[in-house]
Amino acid sequence: MTTLAVSVGTGKLVPAVTSGDAWPFELVGVGFAAVGVLFIVYGYLRQKRVDEALDRGEYAAFGTREGLVFAALGVVLGLGTIAVILAQPS
Repeated sequence: MTTLAVSVGTGKLVPAVTSGDAWPFELVGVGFAAVGVLFIVYGYLRQKRVDEALDRGEYAAFGTREGLVFAALGVVLGLGTIAVILAQPS
Protein backbone atom coordinates (compact mmCIF):
# COMPACT_ATOMS: atom_id res chain seq x y z
CA MET A 1 0.00 0.00 0.00
CA THR A 2 2.92 2.32 0.66
CA THR A 3 4.11 2.15 -2.93
CA LEU A 4 0.63 3.19 -4.08
CA ALA A 5 0.70 6.19 -1.75
CA VAL A 6 4.19 7.09 -2.95
CA SER A 7 2.98 6.84 -6.55
CA VAL A 8 0.29 9.45 -5.91
CA GLY A 9 2.73 11.72 -4.11
CA THR A 10 5.42 11.38 -6.75
CA GLY A 11 3.18 11.46 -9.79
CA LYS A 12 0.60 14.07 -8.78
CA LEU A 13 1.48 16.03 -5.65
CA VAL A 14 5.16 16.77 -6.30
CA PRO A 15 4.61 18.08 -9.86
CA ALA A 16 1.90 20.39 -8.54
CA VAL A 17 4.34 22.14 -6.20
CA THR A 18 7.47 22.18 -8.36
CA SER A 19 8.52 24.01 -11.46
CA GLY A 20 9.53 22.23 -14.62
CA ASP A 21 8.10 19.30 -16.48
CA ALA A 22 5.65 17.02 -14.71
CA TRP A 23 6.15 13.96 -16.94
CA PRO A 24 9.33 12.66 -15.21
CA PHE A 25 7.54 12.63 -11.85
CA GLU A 26 4.48 11.05 -13.44
CA LEU A 27 6.65 8.34 -15.01
CA VAL A 28 8.29 7.51 -11.67
CA GLY A 29 4.84 7.62 -10.02
CA VAL A 30 3.51 5.08 -12.52
CA GLY A 31 6.53 2.88 -11.76
CA PHE A 32 5.76 2.97 -8.04
CA ALA A 33 2.09 2.15 -8.76
CA ALA A 34 3.09 -0.81 -10.95
CA VAL A 35 5.34 -2.16 -8.19
CA GLY A 36 2.49 -1.69 -5.71
CA VAL A 37 0.14 -3.75 -7.85
CA LEU A 38 2.87 -6.38 -8.28
CA PHE A 39 3.28 -6.55 -4.49
CA ILE A 40 -0.45 -7.09 -4.03
CA VAL A 41 -0.60 -9.86 -6.64
CA TYR A 42 2.54 -11.54 -5.33
CA GLY A 43 1.28 -11.27 -1.74
CA TYR A 44 -1.93 -13.06 -2.67
CA LEU A 45 -0.09 -15.82 -4.52
CA ARG A 46 2.45 -16.20 -1.71
CA GLN A 47 -0.29 -16.44 0.91
CA LYS A 48 -1.86 -19.31 -1.04
CA ARG A 49 1.54 -21.05 -1.35
CA VAL A 50 2.22 -20.69 2.39
CA ASP A 51 -1.23 -22.02 3.31
CA GLU A 52 -0.75 -25.04 1.06
CA ALA A 53 2.69 -25.72 2.54
CA LEU A 54 1.32 -25.46 6.08
CA ASP A 55 -1.45 -27.91 5.22
CA ARG A 56 1.28 -30.37 4.18
CA GLY A 57 3.31 -29.61 7.31
CA GLU A 58 6.03 -27.92 5.25
CA TYR A 59 7.72 -24.54 5.06
CA ALA A 60 7.39 -22.27 2.02
CA ALA A 61 10.55 -20.19 1.82
CA PHE A 62 10.62 -16.78 0.17
CA GLY A 63 12.36 -17.31 -3.16
CA THR A 64 15.74 -15.78 -3.90
CA ARG A 65 14.57 -14.83 -7.40
CA GLU A 66 11.52 -12.99 -6.09
CA GLY A 67 13.64 -11.16 -3.53
CA LEU A 68 16.10 -10.14 -6.23
CA VAL A 69 13.31 -8.88 -8.51
CA PHE A 70 11.72 -6.76 -5.77
CA ALA A 71 15.10 -5.42 -4.66
CA ALA A 72 16.05 -4.53 -8.24
CA LEU A 73 12.73 -2.77 -8.81
CA GLY A 74 13.26 -0.78 -5.62
CA VAL A 75 16.77 0.23 -6.65
CA VAL A 76 15.62 1.27 -10.14
CA LEU A 77 12.75 3.35 -8.76
CA GLY A 78 14.97 4.87 -6.08
CA LEU A 79 17.62 5.86 -8.63
CA GLY A 80 14.91 7.16 -10.95
CA THR A 81 13.50 9.30 -8.17
CA ILE A 82 16.96 10.70 -7.38
CA ALA A 83 17.58 11.44 -11.06
CA VAL A 84 14.26 13.24 -11.48
CA ILE A 85 14.80 15.32 -8.35
CA LEU A 86 18.33 16.30 -9.35
CA ALA A 87 17.29 17.14 -12.92
CA GLN A 88 14.60 19.61 -11.85
CA PRO A 89 15.47 23.31 -11.87
CA SER A 90 15.79 24.93 -8.47
